[in-house]
Amino acid sequence: MERQIKELVCHLSFGKPILIMQSITNYLILNFLL
Repeated sequence: MERQIKELVCHLSFGKPILIMQSITNYLILNFLL
């Protein structure tokens, strides 16, 4: 179970860095607007 979670985190961090950055920037923008 832990191995699957670690692999999932690796895939998310290395496979979709642009997606993560976009979600982080969107989150920050919403926080500043609200």
